[in-house]
Amino acid sequence: MGFGFIYLLDSPYRDTNNKSYIWDPDFKSKIFCNAKNPFGHDMSVSALFDEMKRVLILRNRLFHHEPIWKKHNCKTHEQAVKNILDNFNFLRKILSWLSIENNELISILNTDISFNGKCNVSAITKLMDDLSRYLSTNEIDKNIEEPIS
Repeated sequence: MGFGFIYLLDSPYRDTNNKSYIWDPDFKSKIFCNAKNPFGHDMSVSALFDEMKRVLILRNRLFHHEPIWKKHNCKTHEQAVKNILDNFNFLRKILSWLSIENNELISILNTDISFNGKCNVSAITKLMDDLSRYLSTNEIDKNIEEPIS
C-alpha cells in the first residue's frame, strides 16, 4: 500500500454524509485492526489520519535527505539520539497497527536490538572519530600522491 492512502483518511472520506465515505467500522478494522487509543478502544479515523500524517512527514524528510534527529532545541548528542529512538518507536507502533506479524518479525530478527545498539551516543561518537580519522588520512594521502599524467 502506497503512502497516498493516508489522504484517504482525510475528512472527505470519513464524513458519513459524503458520497466518497469509505471508512465504515468494518473497513477500518480490516486495515488498522490493532490501532487502539490509550483507553484500549479502536482509534477514530481522524486520530489515525493525524498519526499517519506524521509517518508521511517523516517519510518525506527521509526521502529528501533531511536530518530526522533535528527538532526544536536539539543541541546535544543525547537529545539527537532520543529523537531518533522516538521516531523508531513511533514507526514500530504504526507497524504494529498494520501488521502484528511484521512487527514481530522485527523482534525475531533482532532488528530493534541492533538498531538500539547502534543508536546511542557512544556509537555516534566512535563513528565521528572514525570518520574524522578517515578524512584526515585521506587528506594526507592526497597530498602525497603523484598526479596522474
